[in-house]
Amino acid sequence: MLFTLGNDDFLYVLYLAVALHLRGLGIGTSLLSKARELAAGRSVIMDIEKPLAEHTEFTSRKLRKHFYEKNGFEDSGMGAAPWHGDIYLTMIEKSRSINRAQYEKLLFESGLD
Repeated sequence: MLFTLGNDDFLYVLYLAVALHLRGLGIGTSLLSKARELAAGRSVIMDIEKPLAEHTEFTSRKLRKHFYEKNGFEDSGMGAAPWHGDIYLTMIEKSRSINRAQYEKLLFESGLD
């Protein structure tokens, strides 16, 4: 399942999910390829929960981050605002960048501000 939003500069992956029993079959990678296709030259970004060792979901969050890194994404270094007690990382395609003003503009234009 893939849900995206975007503006002229970025395609924001709002939600990407693959059922647990279907993971490891290339479906998530295919969904990311589809997101890149939809981006049509725009940078693809998403927010993921930061894998903190003390969190009960540490292992799944660490695997999620590794999945995106394996597929050509990296932590933008910008971080996202905490939401519902979680801390997020803003992941972006390698060799691309985003700053806070661009991120806030994307959220505003997508109705997520």
